Amino acid sequence: MIFVKALPYLTVIIPCYNEEQVIEATISQLHKSLLAIKSYEILAVDDGSSDKTWEKLLNLTASDRRVVGIRLSRNFGHQAAIIAGLAHSKGKLTAVLDADLQDPPSVLVKMIELLEYKKVDVVFGVRKGRRGINPFLKVSYKIFYEMFAYLTGLGDGLQVGDFRVMKRCIVDRINNLTETDKFIRGLVPWLGFKQVGLDYIRHPRRSGSSKYKLKGLIELAISGITSFSILPLRAAILCAFLSAGLAILFAIWAIIDRYLVGSPPAGWTSIVVLILTMGSFHFLLIGVVGEYLGKIFLQTKNRPSFIVSEKTSAN
Repeated sequence: MIFVKALPYLTVIIPCYNEEQVIEATISQLHKSLLAIKSYEILAVDDGSSDKTWEKLLNLTASDRRVVGIRLSRNFGHQAAIIAGLAHSKGKLTAVLDADLQDPPSVLVKMIELLEYKKVDVVFGVRKGRRGINPFLKVSYKIFYEMFAYLTGLGDGLQVGDFRVMKRCIVDRINNLTETDKFIRGLVPWLGFKQVGLDYIRHPRRSGSSKYKLKGLIELAISGITSFSILPLRAAILCAFLSAGLAILFAIWAIIDRYLVGSPPAGWTSIVVLILTMGSFHFLLIGVVGEYLGKIFLQTKNRPSFIVSEKTSAN
């Protein structure tokens, strides 16, 4: 007789990068919050940590069969770690939770209850407040979400990260997508289906520092926008009309000044400013085109988003 192990009701994906100081507390709190869940698994994805995160995960998985550790061969990035977790998820529902306890595990339970009550396919967390974050980053986040919503037509500018619960149909469709640069925050709303948000207050980090520095946030924003919109490319047409309009106005001004006023142009300052301005536009547009060409180049290679070097087995 062959016994088939029952699949868990819930899979919780925790992307980890140098989280040795907090990963044990995160999983402990998660266990306490999920007491009412009939069956679940925790997939902790170590995204090439250089500290003792993997050693901590090995100890946790050895003592608890509900915890599974997945170690990537190097640091592929936060989004790639989530994609790796989705590829290994077995649950009827799948949740994504950061390892730093900024997204409370107790809110995760409310998401599951809301998903079942509303009979929807996705419940995502809407950040109504961010504790422990400097004003500059707070404003930067708001600008990004508004810009992303405007350029892509996805979302309403709500501050929505990766904290969410999804049904199996959503996870399967994400896993079946062939693009190599998957941006989860855009892909889930792009898929459609029934989705609702749940407001919550984001807590400060329990320990350590954010792994997203300014450079990483800028790269994430560029990757997200260029993955879902070609409006930046179409800006070239707008710049062309703007440039032509300025050239015509400048020509008219020069003719009037020369033949009606009777004085030649005052000097070269305005011309130099105009040339530098148009040159900056050109370099900006070349950079935008290069970003899209780079995405095409990477996609044609068809390399995987992640490589797993080790995975623990549930007992």
